[in-house]
Amino acid sequence: MKIYVVTHKDFNKPQLPTIYSTLQVGAEINNKLSNIDEYDNTYENISEKNLVYNEMTGAYWIWKNSNEDIVGLCHYRRYFVKFYGLISRFLFNKQCGFVDEKWIKKKLKHYDAVVHKVTYFPDGTNFEQSKVRVKNGDDLMLVREVLQDNYPEYIDAFDSVMNSKTAHLFNMIITKKEIYNAYCEWVFAVLYEVEKRMLDAEETEFSRRMGMLAERLQDVWLKKNNIKIKSCWVIHSEKKTFEFYAKLKYKGDNL
Repeated sequence: MKIYVVTHKDFNKPQLPTIYSTLQVGAEINNKLSNIDEYDNTYENISEKNLVYNEMTGAYWIWKNSNEDIVGLCHYRRYFVKFYGLISRFLFNKQCGFVDEKWIKKKLKHYDAVVHKVTYFPDGTNFEQSKVRVKNGDDLMLVREVLQDNYPEYIDAFDSVMNSKTAHLFNMIITKKEIYNAYCEWVFAVLYEVEKRMLDAEETEFSRRMGMLAERLQDVWLKKNNIKIKSCWVIHSEKKTFEFYAKLKYKGDNL
């Protein structure tokens, strides 16, 4: 089991369980950091695409190069925590309670994957919020076009997710490697085709676009494949803010 902490810069690493390993993304186009366990420009990789794919170059590296039975991805500032870790962070400013091997194995006996707690959008659908976040508001329609052409069986799941007011964000996930592999095989095929059609249209602005689209596609894949998910709290290690819009009456994790 290995949980990879992706980073593009030096950071203050908290005291994490031994299953955590640091992974520098964009190592091919930036100076290599010291005191990092792995670099995303080794072995089979797409490190040079980091400005476009962001943390997904780390996801690709994990897919192609990790031999662990269970893998996960979190960020240098965002970590999955147990509930007492959330309370400790926001009430006492202590960073603790990071999910560990025992907790993960216990959860994966009953669930297929661990993801970030649901984000609720009070002022619009997932589609409307995403159009604000991505560089080009038409990107999601291009994604739908690709799905319609190459993966029509995913259209209903895509429309359902886009019309929802919730999402699991940040491309963070913990799951068994075979599930992770299946997801990555699909999502990168979709992203590559989207990128190809953008290039064919002679678009030149690509910064972060694929990484942002992947955030939404994760929910689409989870829904279509009936993946049973466990939503987990996430803390931001550099600031005491919630990473989601809270809606107390929201009662489920159904996508």
